[in-house]
Parts: sequence; structure tokens; C-alpha cells
Amino acid sequence: MIAFNKEQIYIVTGASSGIGRATALLLNNLGASVIAIARNKQRLESLKADCKNPNNIYIEIMDLCTLYGGGEYEKLHSNP
Repeated sequence: MIAFNKEQIYIVTGASSGIGRATALLLNNLGASVIAIARNKQRLESLKADCKNPNNIYIEIMDLCTLYGGGEYEKLHSNP
């Protein structure tokens, strides 16, 4: 088991609903910074609105199934 460290940044996939949403909320409420990834923009914005520390949650709208095939990764991480 890995110990919780609120100084780390946690990446949560499927963060718009279910276990992913609950995990993102819990980590944020404990004071950690969270990168929340999901396909649904409205649900991610709702997640951010429900957070205790909204300045410590960063939402990324993307479909991980097409991440490498659709060029989303390259667009997200390319140098301008």
C-alpha cells in the first residue's frame, strides 16, 4: 500500500462519474492536487464545482481510448 501524500499530484481517469469522481473528490477534499480526466466536459465542470479546493483540481477533457491514435496526446504535450 502506498501512503497518501497531499504534496503529490494525483491523476484520476474516469473522473466524471462513479468511482473516478468519488476518488477525485476525496483526494481534493484531503488537500491534494488532482488532474481529473474524462470525456464529459459538463460532468468535469460539475466535479470542480463540488470540490472543497477547486483551485487544486485541473480538468482535462479527453478520451483515453483515442489518446495515441487521435493525436490528443501530441496536442496536449507539444511545445508551442
